[in-house]
Amino acid sequence: MKTKIRRCTIIFSFIGLVSLVSCNSDINYSITEKQLDKPANCSCQINYRYPEIKSRNKADSKLIALNNALKSVGEFETFIDRCNPKSPQFMKAFKKYDCDYNITLQTDSMLSIEIQNTAYYNDDFKYTRFNSFLLNTKNWTQIPLENLFNGLDRGKIYPFIVDYNKRTGKNINLLAYQSKSNYALTYGMTRDSLVIYVGGEGEWFGNDKVFIPIKKLLK
Repeated sequence: MKTKIRRCTIIFSFIGLVSLVSCNSDINYSITEKQLDKPANCSCQINYRYPEIKSRNKADSKLIALNNALKSVGEFETFIDRCNPKSPQFMKAFKKYDCDYNITLQTDSMLSIEIQNTAYYNDDFKYTRFNSFLLNTKNWTQIPLENLFNGLDRGKIYPFIVDYNKRTGKNINLLAYQSKSNYALTYGMTRDSLVIYVGGEGEWFGNDKVFIPIKKLLK
């Protein structure tokens, strides 16, 4: 998957507003694409790519841990075992596994990385899962959802998920999007939207995406 990088400066306050002001390349880190190759005893087609972040400053333990998470979140070893006829985890119906990433927002202070993996089985069945990292690049930690947009109330997200359920006929757990809910959610950012990855409420993944315009969250 070709990464789509937005190098734009955002005035971002973790307790304040978000407003786009200009674009530049004043970024003190770089992102390199890495790949894991399947072993000889693997009977499936495996495509596994992930990003590795390098800082211009000395890498600290948080960045090292983050890179380990970016490498392992796609569960490479799990799917390799499903393709090994000698493994107890072998699945004859399992045919192909793709893991790739997309940089949905990149600035000098914020980095949003989407990891998408899709497993393909017999009878044209496939299962797609998303993970997401929304990072403060000053200390390489996850930015809490509630720290966005001057203290985001989940209740503002709720109507967008209700609308998603109506449009798709799905039954996303709405309790996770009520005010003061403490369900784990998966989320990211683009230049103009908050991205909610729905379908894995309470867990750290989603199966589909809901794009919510930032301007509507700031009302």
